[in-house]
Amino acid sequence: MGKKKKQGTDFQKVKLKVGRKLTKGGNVTKTEFKSKRIVLREVRDLEENPLISLTRNPTANTKYKLVCLNKLKDHLGSSPHQVTGETINTLAKMLLDDDERVRCLATKNLKNYLESMRSSGMDVSPFFTIVLTYLKCAITHLSSGVSGDAKDLLQYLIPKCDTKLYKMLMITILARLSITSQPTAKDLELAALVAETTTNTPSQASKFVPQQFKWSESNNCIDLSALRTREPRFNHNISFQLTEEHDVAGKFTETIRALVKKEFDYFQKKKRNHLTIDPIEARKLMAYLRMAKFVGSSYENIRKKLAQISIAQEMNHKPNKKEQSEINMVRNKFESMIKSL
Repeated sequence: MGKKKKQGTDFQKVKLKVGRKLTKGGNVTKTEFKSKRIVLREVRDLEENPLISLTRNPTANTKYKLVCLNKLKDHLGSSPHQVTGETINTLAKMLLDDDERVRCLATKNLKNYLESMRSSGMDVSPFFTIVLTYLKCAITHLSSGVSGDAKDLLQYLIPKCDTKLYKMLMITILARLSITSQPTAKDLELAALVAETTTNTPSQASKFVPQQFKWSESNNCIDLSALRTREPRFNHNISFQLTEEHDVAGKFTETIRALVKKEFDYFQKKKRNHLTIDPIEARKLMAYLRMAKFVGSSYENIRKKLAQISIAQEMNHKPNKKEQSEINMVRNKFESMIKSL
């Protein structure tokens, strides 16, 4: 009889009985455990105080900045007394950001905070100083988007500044005015607005009057309660500004007078009386006429030419509805200004 061969033990069929549970292997992952949420410091700060989160992460990406600025809309709007210089400084830094959405949200938050503080009776001059410091850098930025948004915000802030900030306004706009360069229509309109604002309430230099004190023989003493300290004659210039603060008004007036004279001489040399200019040139001319009143320049030599100027767009460019409405608005303003001369 032949011997039976042994069957292999690796491939034996396991007989399962009904009702018996299968045994789990030793390498099965156990899923019966509890997990806790990991909260990072940045996420916690963003939920509690988005301003702290934005201050601690100045180099964050654009998406993170947008989330923080969106949360800031309602964070301090109802309590303007909680707005500090750090809040304004953090938002003012965003005016130099490359992304247009970040600059737009930062500008909206700045306007909301400053308006709420003004309406509550707070002194906003120190906060305006912080914003103007960053705007002085932003309006000279190489990016046209950054400089354009900064000029729009500066136009909004100029009428709201008090006499303490007039010198700083002049220094800020002087960075865009030059005889050798060609200032844009927006630059000239801002310069005219600063000139008109500072003309309404001219600042006068206060003189130092020495106090006289008398010796009291009754108690052998001198009352020094009315003693005033004399202001220093020279101020330290720790910024990179090109204009001294004590002579900024004179420099501003001389620059405007030279620009107005250059423009009026250019118009006087033109032989044709009837001139056609585009809306941008019309805006520049209106700004020059406004600045001429500030410096007292006469425009009698070009009065006839001004009355015969017509405003029209270039022939090779057909304006759309928005451009046509802007042209009509500039034309109406120009005609009303010429009639009032």
